[in-house]
Amino acid sequence: MLVKVKLEKAIKDALKSYTDAVSDVLDKVGSTDENKSVSINDIAKIFKDASNDCASAIADAVDEYIKSATITLNVGTLMTPMPGLVSPVGPVTGVITLAAPTTLTNAIS
Repeated sequence: MLVKVKLEKAIKDALKSYTDAVSDVLDKVGSTDENKSVSINDIAKIFKDASNDCASAIADAVDEYIKSATITLNVGTLMTPMPGLVSPVGPVTGVITLAAPTTLTNAIS
């Protein structure tokens, strides 16, 4: 089962890292201390790096969220074997009817 709370927390964490980077840049820009002064190019690079990190973290969170899905097949579900499936006595044809519920986990990649 997909757990929305985990995805939401991961996205909030990624956005917090981004806002922390933005706050840091604004602090440096507003500072009169010569050691903290930054150029326009430095600011752009900091924003670019923070944006890339944030986007990557969100993409990872969505990927992990989707991969956490569990697929359940109910009793009576008809499944067609994949082409090329062979048993020790020959090729497999027709359909398979499930006699009990089956859960597929980690099937999404």
